[in-house]
Amino acid sequence: MSVIDMKRLSVQQKLDLIAELCDSLDAADVPLSPAWKAELERRNADFEEIRGQAEPWEHVLPALQADQR
Repeated sequence: MSVIDMKRLSVQQKLDLIAELCDSLDAADVPLSPAWKAELERRNADFEEIRGQAEPWEHVLPALQADQR
């Protein structure tokens, strides 16, 4: 394993490294605390409750772009 001098990396290089490290992890190997697991379950339940009200991104994006003009 090579050693990286973190002080010499730019902010973007550090962010790229973080992304590569995260991408290299298997989701099943990342432990979740009970609090995180409960929060994810709560958010998923909230989403399921309003799923029928969600609009496809293809419809939302043009509306957002029109608002910026």
